[in-house]
Amino acid sequence: NPGNVTLTDTLARLLARLNAFDEAANLLKRNIALLRKDDVRAASTLAVSLAELHLQKDRYDDAAAAYDNALAVRGIASAALVGNEDREFVQYVLEKLIHAAKLANRPQAVRAAIERSRRLFGKDHQFADRQMIAFLEGQGSRQEALALIRSLRAARPSDPGLLRLEASVLTDLGKVDDAVEIVRNKAAVKTP
Repeated sequence: NPGNVTLTDTLARLLARLNAFDEAANLLKRNIALLRKDDVRAASTLAVSLAELHLQKDRYDDAAAAYDNALAVRGIASAALVGNEDREFVQYVLEKLIHAAKLANRPQAVRAAIERSRRLFGKDHQFADRQMIAFLEGQGSRQEALALIRSLRAARPSDPGLLRLEASVLTDLGKVDDAVEIVRNKAAVKTP
């Protein structure tokens, strides 16, 4: 039953564990094609499963293509804003796509996926900014991450997550006194 996503996914994972990767991939591809017209949600979920199988085999290009296919199956265009009904799915897929690019050590692909998320979610959505901060920190570019955090805090001074993030990066940079000061200043500004 191609419509039973859980069963198809479980069978594909089992086949992959039994060293029948090609059979697992073909099962998923076949069911994606069967479901694509009538049940795009199921088809796109199976496309994500296919991407994850590729990722487990360190096939980063194939994984990225399957993640892109998951978005395409769902009807997500690169330039259009994502509606609320698809936002969670798209965020999940983009996180996975960014993760795959990081594993492949492809910083340009990471940046491209982050910029893609900015186009899909809009410039005011924090997903892209938080992904970029995490990427910069992971690359050891803490000063650049700090600059980005500070620019975001200037635009959203009441965001406690950004305050904590700035304090954390300052601490990582060895500027513990500065981190303590911004936390104290924020605590002193709080209204009862």
